Parts: sequence; structure tokens; C-alpha cells
Amino acid sequence: LKTVLGLVGAAVGTEAGREVLDSVRTAVRKEPSPSSPSAAEIEALISEHRDQVNSRLESVVHELAAQNQRLEEIVRRQRLWNILLAIGVVLAIVTAFLV
Repeated sequence: LKTVLGLVGAAVGTEAGREVLDSVRTAVRKEPSPSSPSAAEIEALISEHRDQVNSRLESVVHELAAQNQRLEEIVRRQRLWNILLAIGVVLAIVTAFLV
């Protein structure tokens, strides 16, 4: 028993021995389990998450509405251009037949 205690004491006296002893101590220690959040905390987190999602969804809807408005204006201009072009083609054909 004295020999074993002497060997352990000598091993602990070295750097490698201290590292092994420290790793054994930390492995044996139980870390306290994290406390689970209360129902009120969970509800608050869910509410905050919903608010963030709603805010982002509103901004997406706003951007889509603005994009639709721009596209409607482009379509109106395109229709006007098509009408003017058709009138020009008809005038060119009429002029070609009259000349």
C-alpha cells in the first residue's frame, strides 16, 4: 500500500500526472444541468418570434405591393407604346398605298 501511494504521489508530482488527475476530476464532476425555462419565458420567446416573423412578413408584403405597382406602370406604358406603334404602322401602310 505504501508503494502504491508512493507511485501515485510521484505520478501526481509530474506535469503529465497532474493533467491526468485533472481530467479524471473533471470527468467525475457532474455539471449542473441547465434549468429549463418556465412556461412564461417560453410564451414570451414565442411571442417575440411571432412579432419578428410578422414584421418581416409585412415588409415583404410591402415590397411586393410596390413591385406590383411598378410592373402595372410598365404594362401601361407598354400598351401605350404598342398602340402608338400600331397607329404608325397603319399610317405608313396608308401612306404607301396613297403615294
